[in-house]
Amino acid sequence: MADDHAITVGGMAQVLRDHGGFDVVATTTSGLEAIALARRLHPDLLVLDFAMPDANGLEVFLEASRWSPQTRTAIVTGTPNTDLLHQLRDAGVHGLFMKSSAPALLCDGFLRIVAGETLFCPICEAHLQEARTPQYLSRRELEVLSCIAKGLTNAKSAERLGISPKTVDSHRTTLMRKLGVNSTASLVIRAVRDGLIDV
Repeated sequence: MADDHAITVGGMAQVLRDHGGFDVVATTTSGLEAIALARRLHPDLLVLDFAMPDANGLEVFLEASRWSPQTRTAIVTGTPNTDLLHQLRDAGVHGLFMKSSAPALLCDGFLRIVAGETLFCPICEAHLQEARTPQYLSRRELEVLSCIAKGLTNAKSAERLGISPKTVDSHRTTLMRKLGVNSTASLVIRAVRDGLIDV
């Protein structure tokens, strides 16, 4: 189980133990560590937040699937974004849920996913029925977006990501166009609202 908020991880783990009868073998606040844990432990189920700073839920799912293909994965997000949910479903994620979902719904859903079903909670399912725009954010764009949300300059972002400041600025421009905003502040607000980042 991975979520960059320790209190969420602890609460979710307690719910799964008490209400679902799950054996929670590991928890982490790091997406990268979640990949390492999945590779080492080969769990039946990965429960992931989407917005994590070092590796988001989709990246964890894709990488963990390489090392532990039998592991099922459920993404639990705080903010439903239609395009993002479509992207996760298309990637093959086995379950999509809201953090506001009732404990009983989560536990029942996770048990069904472990049993082989693919399941989306009613709110996520409703969003998946909506039309999506054809524009997704690339992995690099999400990384740049995370740096912007942390208040890093183009130079600092470039140093962290191993690219040039000019490339960072180009990604910033593309991000603003894709999300339909015209300032960095609006970009961060829109990204948080859509569940693309968590600050």
